[in-house]
Amino acid sequence: MRYDWDIDKLKELRKTLNKLKSSEISKNELADINGDLENINEMLRIMKNPYAKVRIIDDIDDNKFFDKHKLISMNKYNSYKEILPYVEKLMIKQYRKMGKLYNDYVENGIPRLTNTKELISLSYEVYKSLPTKSNIYKDLFLKYTNPRDNRIKIIQNEINSNFSVYGYIYFFQHPTYEPYIIMTQDKTLEDISVLCHELGHAIFYNPSVSTLNRSFYLGEVEGYYFEYMARKYIEKMGYEKCVTDELEYRRFTTVYDGYISFYIMYLLINKYNFNKKIDLAKLMKYLTTKVNRNFNVDCANEAYISYSLNQNNHNVSKYLMSYLTFLDIEEMDKKDPELAFNMLNEVCKIEGDYVFPKLRQNHITFMDDGCKNLEKKIRQMNRI
Repeated sequence: MRYDWDIDKLKELRKTLNKLKSSEISKNELADINGDLENINEMLRIMKNPYAKVRIIDDIDDNKFFDKHKLISMNKYNSYKEILPYVEKLMIKQYRKMGKLYNDYVENGIPRLTNTKELISLSYEVYKSLPTKSNIYKDLFLKYTNPRDNRIKIIQNEINSNFSVYGYIYFFQHPTYEPYIIMTQDKTLEDISVLCHELGHAIFYNPSVSTLNRSFYLGEVEGYYFEYMARKYIEKMGYEKCVTDELEYRRFTTVYDGYISFYIMYLLINKYNFNKKIDLAKLMKYLTTKVNRNFNVDCANEAYISYSLNQNNHNVSKYLMSYLTFLDIEEMDKKDPELAFNMLNEVCKIEGDYVFPKLRQNHITFMDDGCKNLEKKIRQMNRI
């Protein structure tokens, strides 16, 4: 069966949102609706050309720059400055831990899947394996993967040459909650991780499961959890551990690479604040030396630095905070899967910017124990 969005449904949603704009709504609601309209226009553009690069709205720059050398756009600078001080402080402290990754792993291939039907079927088995008596997760999985519901667009080719497998989700809260998923199908077991990740978001942002005002910094926890559950199920299917190790290493490197982008931005902004007249050649030498020395790499050059500075570091902070939270849930899952799943549910209901007190209430303690599970995970990655 063909998995695609329905262009008529999207156009009808656009009409509804435009009508809502003309009604009496708050400034925040108006901003949300305008963002939704931009998303719909982006989705319609993709439907016209499925091989076009997907533009994520908050990553689009406006040709204004923070620095005279035009290394950092104002959008990227502002995204960095959105990181709350307590989160930035926690992130900065992790560079020594991240620097312990050997960074010498060579990726291998992933076993193939037959077709889309197998992808959906195996992903459903992951959701059936959840340690809970509630059926709502399976029911929502079936709803969002029903091809007649047009929630998922699966493309058989790469959308973006930077990704072997790509997944993204568009959320609409007005007039009712509506999630739309897009992913490329690599036709390997990795597709299961991607689909389970995105469906996890679709389900855990549903008001019947979570809350509409979830904390930004915990917005990726369920994605990491469902990738973990996918790996557990793949191992249960009888695949060798090297397959799940490969999948996990690929996931970890996205966190690792994002962290290095944050670290480079942190160094650069602080260097400019210290000396506004800094020489570009000296700056590049400083940054490449710092990265190569602190992260056991030798690939940092001007192109690498420029690429890293183009990342949205506010989002990077969300991924790292969510990953650290997930690692504590993963450790609990090894002892008590049902309690771990309950932890996930409660974490996804946390609201506000300062999340530590409520994380502690739910047995999440990375902020107090020196991120010991991150150190443990890096040792695990080094053994692969």
